[in-house]
Amino acid sequence: MNLPRPLGYVEEMGMLIEEGIRGKPVGSSRTSTEFALVSEPAAEALAVIHESRVENDERITIEAELARLDKVAEKFAYVHPDGHFLLKDLITHMRERVQKTDEEEWLPTHGDLKYDQFMVHNDTFTLLDFDYYATAETSYDLGKFCAYLVPSRPQDWRDSVAVEDARLRFIQRYRELRPDATLQRFAVYEALQFGLRAMSAMWMQKRGWERIAETFLVLGFERLKSRLPD
Repeated sequence: MNLPRPLGYVEEMGMLIEEGIRGKPVGSSRTSTEFALVSEPAAEALAVIHESRVENDERITIEAELARLDKVAEKFAYVHPDGHFLLKDLITHMRERVQKTDEEEWLPTHGDLKYDQFMVHNDTFTLLDFDYYATAETSYDLGKFCAYLVPSRPQDWRDSVAVEDARLRFIQRYRELRPDATLQRFAVYEALQFGLRAMSAMWMQKRGWERIAETFLVLGFERLKSRLPD
């Protein structure tokens, strides 16, 4: 895993200065070469972070994340009634799943692991942006990475095929590296991120956001009920 080298910290501005990174960000084209290649480096990076034992003061809990959705669920009723009922139902099912599963192992985590947090240069990937570094259950960033592979506006069926392939390779590589990882809440965390993406779509109010939000919520249900790939 490559990381940008820190050069200094400007305390009065709260600004961390890091070295420049050669290359370009992994773009949003799901059929690009860099998108096809990023899954395994991402899994390797997360495995290293999870086993780093680097302590921090931040803690991300599933209860707090679900509470974020609770706060916005009622707002959906005013702008998208169908989305409101879908979100409320999804939250209920996620809470039921949490109650039926044991806590996972609490580990250091990137906090915002997504494909676009990687720079690529000559087939070498560099992970950026540790602003949300925290302690969380094992599946937090796994679910986040997988949920953000899905585009909000897919171009055609090839995007969907590329996403499913990238998701499968990411999960398989992580499980190869950490075969004893506790992942019993993976489905909850992936569904959670689809709920949060629906929330973001509502806030942004871009053209066609209702369809996008509803699609994310339906995907959340699908992921919540699906088994972890082998």
